[in-house]
Amino acid sequence: MKFSAKNVLTLRPPIDASDDVTIWDDGMPGFGIRFRNGGAGAYVLQYSLNGRQTKLTLGKVSRVKLEDAKAEASQAFAQIARKVDPVLERSKLLAKSGEKFGEKIEAYFTQLEKLGRSDGYIGDHKRCLQRYMVKLHRYGLGDITRAMIATELDKIEEENGRRQAGLARAYIHGFYAFAIMKGWAETNPAGGTEKRNSERRERVLEPAELVAIWNATDSDDHFDKIVRLLMLTAARKTQIGSLNRKTELKLDDRLCDFIPPHVRKARGQNDGDRGKTKNKERFWLALSKRAVAILKTVKVREDSDFVFGEGEGGFSGWSAAKIKLDEKLGDKVDQWTFHDFRRTFDSLGVDACKIPWQVTDVCLHHVGEHKKGTKRSYNHAAYIDEKREAMEKWADYIDGLVNHKAKLKVV
Repeated sequence: MKFSAKNVLTLRPPIDASDDVTIWDDGMPGFGIRFRNGGAGAYVLQYSLNGRQTKLTLGKVSRVKLEDAKAEASQAFAQIARKVDPVLERSKLLAKSGEKFGEKIEAYFTQLEKLGRSDGYIGDHKRCLQRYMVKLHRYGLGDITRAMIATELDKIEEENGRRQAGLARAYIHGFYAFAIMKGWAETNPAGGTEKRNSERRERVLEPAELVAIWNATDSDDHFDKIVRLLMLTAARKTQIGSLNRKTELKLDDRLCDFIPPHVRKARGQNDGDRGKTKNKERFWLALSKRAVAILKTVKVREDSDFVFGEGEGGFSGWSAAKIKLDEKLGDKVDQWTFHDFRRTFDSLGVDACKIPWQVTDVCLHHVGEHKKGTKRSYNHAAYIDEKREAMEKWADYIDGLVNHKAKLKVV
């Protein structure tokens, strides 16, 4: 008989039929409805490939529309024509869906560690994939769709901001690239979702703002000393906040020695190095005499080798301390971040202190013109003397502003 959307719902096997009978559709050879042990009918596809006859079940008649079953049957016949076994392909898909998202992210974190990624970098991935994407953990990697990821990214943007949503997209995209490499997934559902690029920040602190921040950090607590050191060194906050007195600080040489995470771990120095060498190269941070003087006022901790902080780790509580500082500053400094010190040094260091821009690059540990192209393979100079001289000029400039020896010229 020829199947129709109406007659398949009332179709039943003959009363005297066996416990396993199939009624075939005259309109599509090889496609039929199978009845077993008096149960409900199910769409089935019968085919022969490589000398072996096989049946593929497409779903119960009561749950699957005839047109959908025929569409799936047509796709299966197309695979058979290409000598591809649809039963084997379905088994592969089921295996893929068995690879749960939540069960595979730990392997990804391990891979990042092998690649020498910093603790901070890995921590950001863990926060995103373990916390923000927790609703996806129970799904198979092959079952997660672009729409599902897009929904979670929209929630992240609403609750945590556009920049965090953009980072989350990048992290999950990287995880799926790893899953594809491992054979756990065939496609990357994060591809095609909105990238949410964050706006480029161009904030440069004015000289008067530098003075205001310096004057507002005049206490003896760790946070105030850290802020002044960030201003004097143009270092990243993690570099100063988790500065290790034993392995990194070289006061006699006016230097801080920051070693890449993978080298530090190979030496057994897992002491909280969080993203201190972003480009994976060793970095000698030069210190001015004023910076050294501040560090010498910090008492040696008996409980840890870290210069700042309490307990086992380095300094924590950045957000709360920054809020208190902003309240103290009032309207003297508007919407600033610790990272603005780096941009300010790069700008005023050249304009006001006449430090060559190539030297500000190495002071910030940027891969500038001195490291481009083949120079990156050949030029391994540390520029320590040039850095010390630049930091001394910068400290003199800050001192001149604070003590009214330099003009508060607006940039």
